[in-house]
Amino acid sequence: MGFFLNSPLEQFEVFPIKNLSFNEFVLELDWLFLQLIFILILTNFAITCIEPTVNLKLNLLYNKLIPQKAQFILEEIYSFLLLMLLQQTNKKGEFFFPILCTIFTIILLSDLNGLFTFSFTLTSSLFFPFFLAIILNFAFAIFGFYLHSFRFLKLFLPSGIPLLLKPLILVIEIVSYLIRSFSLSLRLFANIMAGHSLLNILSFFVKTLFLLGSFFSILAIFPFFLVVFVYILEVGIAFLQAYVFSILLCIYLNDSINLH
Repeated sequence: MGFFLNSPLEQFEVFPIKNLSFNEFVLELDWLFLQLIFILILTNFAITCIEPTVNLKLNLLYNKLIPQKAQFILEEIYSFLLLMLLQQTNKKGEFFFPILCTIFTIILLSDLNGLFTFSFTLTSSLFFPFFLAIILNFAFAIFGFYLHSFRFLKLFLPSGIPLLLKPLILVIEIVSYLIRSFSLSLRLFANIMAGHSLLNILSFFVKTLFLLGSFFSILAIFPFFLVVFVYILEVGIAFLQAYVFSILLCIYLNDSINLH
């Protein structure tokens, strides 16, 4: 989210930081190091630092008899995600909890990271949430075939449907299943992009009023408080969108485990 852009959409542009070339007799590599990749590396590093289960020193630091603030927050998030997964899938989906926890953390940190000036929001790039959604839905489909073999296809044709309606229901169910990845990623992308664009427009408006000076500087106080309100709202939306993405994944996983 930037305050000094010519257009609100410029904050979502992906640009290369470095062109890395490697030429040998048997290998030619030309790779663009994008700012999106850089932010993704930072996000993964942050996850490694805050997850006590993957860092021994932090594990010893956090696991106290009387929880400190950091341990208390991590335990609450852990309990919340585990309860959400068990409510949707029962014990059968507990195997996927580490994946769910990681996805929730990545999306949450990506959304919050975009609220800093001169940073980049990973989830504002459509291909990133789409990549997560399509890979996970594909994995759930494979898991469904693993559990139920070809009985998994009953997901697309529920029992008790009249014979004449079966072809229509079959087409609708297949299209609905395939479109999940698009709807899941578009929902996250659209909400984050819209909120950040609004915040950028309001910030530019405040800056313009301040630059005009005198009476307009006083008027800028009112939209400034509106910017603060929208900023706080965006923090809440970051948590909400991470939750929505995660709970929908749980629902889709439940379809693969329990069918209809």
